[in-house]
Amino acid sequence: MLKSFFQHIFRKKSSSINKLLKLSTDELLALMRHETHKIEKAVYNDIFVSKKETFQRKRERLALIYKILEARGFPENEPTVKW
Repeated sequence: MLKSFFQHIFRKKSSSINKLLKLSTDELLALMRHETHKIEKAVYNDIFVSKKETFQRKRERLALIYKILEARGFPENEPTVKW
């Protein structure tokens, strides 16, 4: 049921949702840090606008990771999630 919810909301291929759902919480947090850092770096280096599509996909992936963590009952006040 969780998988179909994510597919409906994000209209993603089931394979990428399945891959994210199989990751541990620690792995999801690491991926979240990685993707956030990439976006942050792009803004800092003033390339965010020129590569908007790439970073839009990263933002969508971050939203999906956040929803998975939320569904697992992960606390919002964890430093990676707050960042």
